[in-house]
Amino acid sequence: MLERSILGSDFYQTLLAQHRPEDILRQLQETSLREAVTAAGDWEDWSATIDQHFYNQVASIRKDCPDTRIPDLFLLQGDYQNLKRALIGQRLYPFHHAVLTPELLNAAANADFMALPIPFRGAAQAGSLALEKGEITGLDPILDGCYLRHLLLSANEIKVPHITEYYETLVLSRILVFLWRGMRTRGLSRAASEHLLPMGSLTETARALINTEDSKNWADVLPTALSRLVSEHAESTSNSSPQQFELAVDNMLFDHARRGQGQVSGPERVFSFLCALATEAYNLKLAVCGRLSRIDGDMLKPRLRRTHA
Repeated sequence: MLERSILGSDFYQTLLAQHRPEDILRQLQETSLREAVTAAGDWEDWSATIDQHFYNQVASIRKDCPDTRIPDLFLLQGDYQNLKRALIGQRLYPFHHAVLTPELLNAAANADFMALPIPFRGAAQAGSLALEKGEITGLDPILDGCYLRHLLLSANEIKVPHITEYYETLVLSRILVFLWRGMRTRGLSRAASEHLLPMGSLTETARALINTEDSKNWADVLPTALSRLVSEHAESTSNSSPQQFELAVDNMLFDHARRGQGQVSGPERVFSFLCALATEAYNLKLAVCGRLSRIDGDMLKPRLRRTHA
């Protein structure tokens, strides 16, 4: 079973208890990252190494997957990260792509947006326009909104309710975190939030959230599961409450994706395993980069996402 290769909670507890960098790296030799142990150095190197390893794993699975649209959901963020680099003139594209080849990215860098597939074309045109106006800080909200819209559209096209429900919850939660952090820092403009619209099947809910000025009232317009989590965290005045909410949603989504393990084969089973790999990458980055940065393990433990084991 592929799931047996996923690292369990005991691994992370042991890793977080390590004090010396050499002991952290020695423990990583027990994982699929063993070949990178001598190649990476400080925490920034390891963050990039773990990201690249995850994308390599997904790309490898994609080669043998009957429906490449499922692994493409996990590679799509890399497409948008590479697209951002093309738009700002950085012609090195480190992330594995689902759709945007280096040739297409170079076309975007040269403002030849008509060469891009339609969802990316609109993102590139909007992002380029913001850069022409000198609105560099406006690029990220534009691409974030386009990415979420594209992710939701791609998930709906697969027509597997288990996957559609997962991404509807994920996209709504990311919209909430985007709005929440903006409220806390007073750094969210009305124009920035408008980049979240339209949002496909979630457009009306997204519009209602944007128009609701008090986060305590968000629960009234959300599906039951998200509504409950928002209610639990919206009362808090802590600056970390959006992060705590995001972790709670990620754990809920992990449990949702895990139900796909019950399938002998099919899209749900592949999707469940890829979600487990994504969680593993997140936990490894948190634990390895955190400890190499000398952050106390007890501070990192509550931020770990739920795992299979």
